[in-house]
Amino acid sequence: MKIIRPTLTVLLAGSWVAFVSCESKEEKRRDQALERKADALEDQAKMTRKEGEREKEAIKADADATKEARDREAKELEKAAKETRKDK
Repeated sequence: MKIIRPTLTVLLAGSWVAFVSCESKEEKRRDQALERKADALEDQAKMTRKEGEREKEAIKADADATKEARDREAKELEKAAKETRKDK
């Protein structure tokens, strides 16, 4: 009896330590997976933000080009109108 009790205690303690360490490894794997997923989402957000900024700049450049073209056209029409008045 004196040997059985310490032996059972050691076996139970060993089993408990093995269970706790096994759970810890699983938790570590889960944490690493979550970190990888979070990093991937952050990278995706950065790329989306950069793409949006490029699109914004393209739209702005297109608007500026359109405004310049309309300004040139308006000046040409004003010039044509002045010439028509002179011819009268």
